Amino acid sequence: MTARSSVPGWSVPLVDRLAAAEAEIAADRHRQPVAVLEAIARHWEDGTSVPEIAAAVGISCKVVRDRLRRAGEYGHPGRERIQRVRTVLEHHADELIAAYRDGEPLAALAAEVGTTPRTLSAFLERNGVRLRHDRGWYRRRKRRNRDCAGTRFHGRSTSPCGEPSVDEVGR
Repeated sequence: MTARSSVPGWSVPLVDRLAAAEAEIAADRHRQPVAVLEAIARHWEDGTSVPEIAAAVGISCKVVRDRLRRAGEYGHPGRERIQRVRTVLEHHADELIAAYRDGEPLAALAAEVGTTPRTLSAFLERNGVRLRHDRGWYRRRKRRNRDCAGTRFHGRSTSPCGEPSVDEVGR
């Protein structure tokens, strides 16, 4: 595994940040010994995963994540991806909107940007783009069939569905 780079702006080593975070924990029974903090720091800097660190040190994953979070090393697992997608969408907003309005499929644009169609559609809606509903034909057909099921048209020449009325079929 590759070594993790330290957080930009941190000049204090991880083990010292872990110790400072540990000092803020009020109850002594929840604090970890310095040897455990050093082991967490060493394993984390070597690129070891949280479950592997927990198994090696002999504490729970929750405690390892908590200590790394307090030291500023561990954040939301998807935050980097979310930020990357937002950045890409913001930088290419005009191009994406123009391509969608020119008829480019939503799924193709989403794949090109590296996100899901739902994320891209939410982005387009936030930017005032009226979405095409490509599967609207299915919804309309279901609604039409529901409206016509079991109805009588009382002398009309055609049903609301465009089919001949019951009276005309018998003629």
